[in-house]
Amino acid sequence: MDQFVAQLERQPDGGLVAVLYVNGGRADTRPVGSVRQGKRRAHDLLCAAVDAQVKQAAAVDRARRTAHVELVPWARAGTTRMMAHPAR
Repeated sequence: MDQFVAQLERQPDGGLVAVLYVNGGRADTRPVGSVRQGKRRAHDLLCAAVDAQVKQAAAVDRARRTAHVELVPWARAGTTRMMAHPAR
C-alpha cells in the first residue's frame, strides 16, 4: 500500500501551495491563498488520493484493504502534515 503525505509549503516567492507526496515523490501541487485554505486543500488532496487507492484496492481484495488517516503536527510552526498508512 502506498504512503501519502500532504502538507502546506511556502514557495520562495512567498506564495502558499498544498502539496501531495506519494511514496516520497511529489504527486500534486495546488496553489492556495491562505493557511486556512491550504490546510483544507491539503486534507482534500490526501483524502481523494486515499479514497482512490482504497476503491482500487477494494476491487482487488475488499476484505483485506483499508486505510487509516491521522493528523500529525509538524515540526515547523504553522505547518500540519497528514499521513495515511495501512490500518493495523
